[in-house]
This record gives sequence, structure tokens and C-alpha cells, in this order.
Amino acid sequence: MEKDFQSELEKMDNRLTELESKIDNIDSKLNQVVEALVGNPLMGKGAGLVSKINHLEREIEDLRDFKKKIIYTVSAIVSLGLIIEYFITTLRAISK
Repeated sequence: MEKDFQSELEKMDNRLTELESKIDNIDSKLNQVVEALVGNPLMGKGAGLVSKINHLEREIEDLRDFKKKIIYTVSAIVSLGLIIEYFITTLRAISK
């Protein structure tokens, strides 16, 4: 009876050790995932995916603003060209 009890205690101890090992493994993998998403404090906060995504969003917003400025500039130049062409055509018609 005592041998059975001792055997069960050893089995339970082995299972506990195995579970602790698995939990440590899961914890280390979870830490790797967190470091990949947020970044490792030792490497700087800019190393994580979240930081990179935020940086890319800012770059996209800057490019959109630049695109709007280019469109407005081209529109203004074309409009100015049309106005100048209209005045030249009108002045030629008046001078004839």
C-alpha cells in the first residue's frame, strides 16, 4: 500500500515537472510574440510590429498630403493656363 502511495507521488511529481516545463515553454513563446508585436525594451521601442505599422501609417498620411498638394498645384497651373489662353484669345479677337 505504501509502495503504491509512493509510486503515485512519484508519478504526480513527474507530471508536475512536465507541466512546469510546458508552462515555461509556453511563457517563453508568449514573450517572443509580445516582443515581436510591441518590441524589446533593450532593442528600443521602434523594433516591434505595432511601432512599424504606426510609422507606415504616418508615411501613408504624409504621401496622401503630398498627393493633394500636387493635385492642387497642377489644377492651379492648368486653370491659370486656361485663363491666360482665354485672355489671349479675347485680345486677338478684339484687336482684329
